[in-house]
Amino acid sequence: MINRRNFLQASALVAGSTASRTEANHAGGVEGLLDKGKASSGLIDRRSLINHERAYAVMAKHKIDGLIALQAINVFYLSNHLGYKFRFGAADPGFAVMPRKSSKSVQLVTSVVDQWHIANAEREYPDIVPYTGPVNWLDYVGRSEKWQLPPKAGGGISWTKDEEQLSQTEQTWLSMDAKQKDQYAPTAIWGLVEALRRSDLHNARLAVDDMRIASLLKMAGLENIQCIDGDNIFREIRMVKSEVEINFMRTAARVNQQAAHLTMKQITSGATAADVEFLFRIEAAKLGAEMDFFSLGTYGGLRNGEIIKDEPLMIDAVCKVNGYCGDYGRTFVSGTPSLRVEKRVTQLDAARQAVFEMLKPGVRYSEIQAVARKAMAGAGLPSDVIARVTPHSVGLSHTDEAMRYDLPFPVKDDLTLLSGMVITIDLPCYELGWGSTHLEDITLITEDGAEILAEADSPLIVGN
Repeated sequence: MINRRNFLQASALVAGSTASRTEANHAGGVEGLLDKGKASSGLIDRRSLINHERAYAVMAKHKIDGLIALQAINVFYLSNHLGYKFRFGAADPGFAVMPRKSSKSVQLVTSVVDQWHIANAEREYPDIVPYTGPVNWLDYVGRSEKWQLPPKAGGGISWTKDEEQLSQTEQTWLSMDAKQKDQYAPTAIWGLVEALRRSDLHNARLAVDDMRIASLLKMAGLENIQCIDGDNIFREIRMVKSEVEINFMRTAARVNQQAAHLTMKQITSGATAADVEFLFRIEAAKLGAEMDFFSLGTYGGLRNGEIIKDEPLMIDAVCKVNGYCGDYGRTFVSGTPSLRVEKRVTQLDAARQAVFEMLKPGVRYSEIQAVARKAMAGAGLPSDVIARVTPHSVGLSHTDEAMRYDLPFPVKDDLTLLSGMVITIDLPCYELGWGSTHLEDITLITEDGAEILAEADSPLIVGN
């Protein structure tokens, strides 16, 4: 990580020879990062992910009594767990409910097959409502008048066991079974009904991240619940990170940067985008992360279908640790960077320095864009080449931020930076017929400034 003071020291290197600087970075910089520890191999922070203060404030702002999540990203955010049914792509795999009343706990509606994993207590989990399956479902076929009545729940999972040979872990699993067996819901939706009862939300105004929830609740007879489209409300909450989330994002930023460097060290001219993506997936996995995407060249990929010697290419790397995204952009050249390439990356770095100096709570996205464009123009970047400056929040989603509320379709908002936000500023330049360049660092907004979460290293990576 790097703060404002030592960022300026690191950025002073830009004035030197770009090619020699990146060769030195290639030789020692990556290993230096690795010397600090393979970031994702450490212990997972077991605490809840939720920024409770932020969540309660946003719910109060929108005059809602609680949240219901069905989207995997939001269920994970509220519960610290993503069940098997989500991973299997099942219909209505589960829900998470967060009441606005701080005296009421979060409720996780999840399949009974998840409860042994939850019993392991590897993380801080909320209260759970396990569901099994409807035993008497045939009674409901063609009889919609019965649909507001809960079917009979199955008995959960039954296994042959040798009582004398049970391990401590197995005993914990069976204790969880015994604790929950009389509380099984027959389906996920009836589990949600129970979660709302526990949360005192049977007559409430709720933000839901999937409007199917409204029809499901109506079918179950909960006529007095008002559901509003809450996808954007969840995004507004997630923009300001908890301490636990920031720790994960710092790890993701470092791992993502390392994986990108280790990938590009292995690439030579003639490689395809698929070759690079394959290597990045492997390097990310070695560091305990999961690849999200790796863009190379332009949105359309490589302009010649493969890497051409000495041609500049933008890279945009994103991998995840515990679901949290890193985001790292640089310019890559396989061979020898031309003077034009060195000039371009220096111009982009001027924008990086200018923007980093002004980042703090209270600054708007539009101000970031204006400062970056002015800095690039001042460094001599032609007006028709100036990058499409795109600030965006990063988190459990690559673009983890709220859109405008006053339109019936998504439009990016001119957001104001808040302490605890994690953002990045994309600075890509596409010059058709020549090549592409890029610069991007994931950055935490602090109470009085900003902190780059990985390394503000060279804007240029030189390969073989």
